[in-house]
Amino acid sequence: MSFPIDVSNRMSTSERAADAEEILNLCLAECDHLEEFFTNDWSLIHSKFGQKIGLDARRISLLPTLQDEDPWEGQLRRLTGSRHLAEEEETCLAKDGYTLENATSLPNYYRQGPDFLREQGLWNDRETISKGLSQGHKLRRIERAIGFEGISLALLPAFPRFPHLALDQETRLIFLLRNENRFEKILKLGSMLSSFSRSYQNWTNYQLRQSLALNNRVQTAN
Repeated sequence: MSFPIDVSNRMSTSERAADAEEILNLCLAECDHLEEFFTNDWSLIHSKFGQKIGLDARRISLLPTLQDEDPWEGQLRRLTGSRHLAEEEETCLAKDGYTLENATSLPNYYRQGPDFLREQGLWNDRETISKGLSQGHKLRRIERAIGFEGISLALLPAFPRFPHLALDQETRLIFLLRNENRFEKILKLGSMLSSFSRSYQNWTNYQLRQSLALNNRVQTAN
C-alpha cells in the first residue's frame, strides 16, 4: 500500500505563509487516501524509540521523517507529539486555575510557555519544543471550534504547513469548514476519525510519559 509523498514533502520545505483555502483543498483531495491510510493501526508509532535511555521521546516525536518511515506516518507522529505537548501544558495551566480560553489573563512570564518548558525539563530544547507546542495549540483550537478531535487527523496531509499558518488564516480555516459545503467531506472524515484520534493520542501520551519516567529513574539511580 502506498500513499502520496510528493505533495507532503514539497509543502514541508516551503517557507511561505500558509493559506487556509490551500490547506483545505489539499486535505479535500487526499480524503480518500487518508481514509485508506487509517485502515492501518498506527497506535504504536512512538514505541520504536520511546524506551531508549538518554533520549527524550518528546523531542524525537517532533523530528522530521525518520528512517524507514512513511511520510504520513512521520506527520502523524509529529501531530500526536505536538498535541501531547499542548495537552500537557493545558494540564499545567489547569493546576493554576487557567485554561486556553482565558489565556489572555495569563501572566506575561507564562504566556510563552517558559515555566512549562522548565517544569518539564525541556528548556534546553526550547526552540524545537516551542514549535511543536505552537502547532499543538493550533490543532486544539481548531478541534474546539469544530467540535471534535478527529478534525486534526483529517488535516494530516497539510500538517507540514501548520508552522506557517498565521492566526488570521487559522480563523479563516475554521470559518470555511463551518460554512463552505465543498469542505463537508473533510468534516465527515474528521467525525469518523474522532474515536481513532483519542485512541492514538492516549497511546502517544502513555508512551511518551513512560519514556520520560524511565529516563527519570535512570538519572535518579545514577
